[in-house]
Amino acid sequence: MRALTLPVALVLSVLGCSSSSQSAGSADAGADSDIIGCNGDTRAQTYSADMGQMGKGGVFRFVLTNANPAPTSKGSEVWTLKVVDAAGSAVTDATFPVMKPWMPEHQHGTATVTVTNNHDGTYTMNPMYFYMTGLWETDITAQSGTKKDSTSFFFCLQ
Repeated sequence: MRALTLPVALVLSVLGCSSSSQSAGSADAGADSDIIGCNGDTRAQTYSADMGQMGKGGVFRFVLTNANPAPTSKGSEVWTLKVVDAAGSAVTDATFPVMKPWMPEHQHGTATVTVTNNHDGTYTMNPMYFYMTGLWETDITAQSGTKKDSTSFFFCLQ
């Protein structure tokens, strides 16, 4: 009985690994980026300077004025983020209780990001260290006085 148990366990183990790696990929099989859930992910955004979006609460607009280098491949970047209120006025005194770059599929983050206030409504975020290929989500919450809002940027890094 013992001789049959080991081969059966080995076969089940191999089958388990095979099926779990397939379920981690997208509908298109093949490329490594598909396995990490990046290609075809509807959350992924295409970076362009001055890209912006309203926060979830409609209180602030978050504008990614610059990313150097652009978030298209893994590595360390410096972002410049502009925060304006709903009327379009620069928010010059924001704090960032949440600044969280992380990989949603892997459930892990990266190095702590330092946010520097440039006192003109823009904030320098450094380092934005995206050390792996795949989909990265950067959750940002800004607060100014009693006003608070949040957003997320998603980039697929190759």
